[in-house]
Amino acid sequence: MEEFEASWLSSLQTAREKALKQGNVALVEYLDLKIRNDRIRFEAGKILFESFVSAIQEKIADGYKLEIETKSPHQFQMYQAVLTGHLLTVNFGIRKLTIEFGWTRKPEDGFMRKNALAYARITHLGKPQNNAELFLLFSQNQNAEWFSLERNGNLRSFRDCREHIEALIR
Repeated sequence: MEEFEASWLSSLQTAREKALKQGNVALVEYLDLKIRNDRIRFEAGKILFESFVSAIQEKIADGYKLEIETKSPHQFQMYQAVLTGHLLTVNFGIRKLTIEFGWTRKPEDGFMRKNALAYARITHLGKPQNNAELFLLFSQNQNAEWFSLERNGNLRSFRDCREHIEALIR
């Protein structure tokens, strides 16, 4: 995960330096914003994954046989946008939970709806009622925060990964 994002940020930094040498101030400003936002996106996604891994490790310590797999980079589609990011898969026997997070990296990938910095999708194989969609948004205090989309279309702050781990093992 870290290696892919470091490579991505390095390519953005190289593009920024090239734009700076060419005197393209507008592009430099755009890339500065993109680099800053991509760092925020990555850190928020990393924290989301770490929260899930922590909850999983608690269950493993309790004797549950959960297996964790990760994939980076990972591409998936959400709201007609192609997102590049990361995948965390949790297996419990034949049951499976996947957590994907990512964002559009290039203009041809589409755009992020609801002013989201990133999206995450939590999928319970065979239990669609437990699935969740998350949006990384700036909260009222201007911190990036994950919000879940409720069935009525409202957004609520996403706090606890444990309910998804509990749904997996039930």
